[in-house]
Amino acid sequence: MRAIGYIRWSTLEQGNSDKSSEERQRLAIAAMVAANGWTMGEMLMDSGRSAFTGANITKGELGTFTKRVLSGAIDAPQTVLIVEELDRLSRRPPGEMTSWIMPLLTAGLTIAVSNTGQIVTADRVNNDFGSFVSLMSMAFSGYEFSRKQQARGNGAWEKRRRVFIEEGRALSRHRGRKWLDWDATKSEFVPIPDRVSIIEEMFRLRLAKVGKSGIAKWLNEKAANDPAYAPWGSVTVVPTHWTPSAVSRIVQDAAVTGYIQFYKNPRGSDTRTPLGVPTKVYPAVIDEETFARANDERLVQQLKSQGRGRAVSNLFGPLARCKVCEGIMQPLGSSRWKTNKDGSKSQHYPFYCVQAKMSKGKTCSNQKGWAYSKIEGPVISELLPLALDDQYFRATDDEVVKLEGQAAILRRRIQDQTKQAGNVLALVRDADGDDDEIALGAYEAARSRLKASKAELNTLAKALSDAQGNTSPTGHVVRVADVRDRMQDVDESVRFEARTTAKQALKSLIEAIYFDPASDGVVVYLRHSLGLMIIRDDGKVMFWNLHKRGSTNYDATMAERELVAAYERRTD
Repeated sequence: MRAIGYIRWSTLEQGNSDKSSEERQRLAIAAMVAANGWTMGEMLMDSGRSAFTGANITKGELGTFTKRVLSGAIDAPQTVLIVEELDRLSRRPPGEMTSWIMPLLTAGLTIAVSNTGQIVTADRVNNDFGSFVSLMSMAFSGYEFSRKQQARGNGAWEKRRRVFIEEGRALSRHRGRKWLDWDATKSEFVPIPDRVSIIEEMFRLRLAKVGKSGIAKWLNEKAANDPAYAPWGSVTVVPTHWTPSAVSRIVQDAAVTGYIQFYKNPRGSDTRTPLGVPTKVYPAVIDEETFARANDERLVQQLKSQGRGRAVSNLFGPLARCKVCEGIMQPLGSSRWKTNKDGSKSQHYPFYCVQAKMSKGKTCSNQKGWAYSKIEGPVISELLPLALDDQYFRATDDEVVKLEGQAAILRRRIQDQTKQAGNVLALVRDADGDDDEIALGAYEAARSRLKASKAELNTLAKALSDAQGNTSPTGHVVRVADVRDRMQDVDESVRFEARTTAKQALKSLIEAIYFDPASDGVVVYLRHSLGLMIIRDDGKVMFWNLHKRGSTNYDATMAERELVAAYERRTD
């Protein structure tokens, strides 16, 4: 017979970091194959799949094997499935375990248990009462053991959570963060100064509009000369360098402000449910205003516009589209400007259709290239003043800075309260009987808190507007000119911040930029039905319905008039 081995361990089983469980199961299976003269075939493995939740059957290799047997893809009568213990297959209730295993046995599959030497077949289960009782006994034992283990674990965690919430203290270092140490004599968390300093630097850089990749790079450069900047991880193996994901996890972790959100995360479930509201447990190392500002949605969106690295050479990203295939247009080559022998400057950085130049089979016919500078120049000149508003300029007045900080906290609070109201609503839907009124009351209270926070934010927004005042047209021209100057600055960090600001602002204004090889033109569609801008290959620009200026710089061609007509029909 052909033998197929099955190895499994769950996430709750400890000590498998050295592969001890896997190795033990492999040896036991190999010994049984040799003892019976079977032919060893494939080895199935479910690492970290729970048999108590049935995840190994619903999502794992064992589930795939089951489908292969029942579909006839595996010759079941000539196959034996070998496991170390029967509970490696299932720790579900005996009834569920039987309903899964019997179709496999009926199809002709043999199951062998290496530790006991037991052979399980449909004939033995149906005609040998002892075999049936033995099968049920092992199934019940595995299920009962896992159920009690879960109950003990849930009870211990519930006690820790209750002390966290009711008394605001920890019973042990459980759920501690890597920038905190555990003082066993006082039973409390204590900040680690060097690591707190690193976190403060992360937030300082974040508020200076440096993305997670830039922060990780900066920390790695520091760590090369100063061991105090060495990275720390959430596992026993210390990472060799800072990564963007590690930086992101810390900056977005409310634990830096002292709070933790508890969740209910059933084993085998793909989702987790928040329990209650965030609770203050740890010593705060970052104040709530700084945390809220660093995680404000507007800043998050600006950082997303940076892309990788520090160049921000392409201000348009996925906004640039091919008219032929609707695919992405991407500048290829080098964005650096070269000084030629005659003193002139040139840049080889043309836009090309990705589908035409880089995809397999080159599925688009658009082979034309457009000089990047001929697109960026007119867009910056004509659209940047419209795209940049107050939110893109850093406040310097103390009162304005204070109000902006308060607004960031409120936006964060509204975001959290919206989620909390949704969680309570789910409880209302699930409630029945006597719990209906309690759940509904909790939902109404959550809605009331959310409504009050929104009203407070509206009031604050008006105060912020009054404090900022209305920038005069002349003042706006000056500050936009300053951004444009900084976009060409010799200092990389100054240039990086200015181009990041411009990229995000243009993204909020421009809907799409289409490159049409048929007309050699580039059409910029603006959001909110503000109109469109056409850039000809010779650099001339035509507007339609932008500031009600109509056409400028040249008379529109027939093709361009048709574009305008099509746009008018779309916006009507």
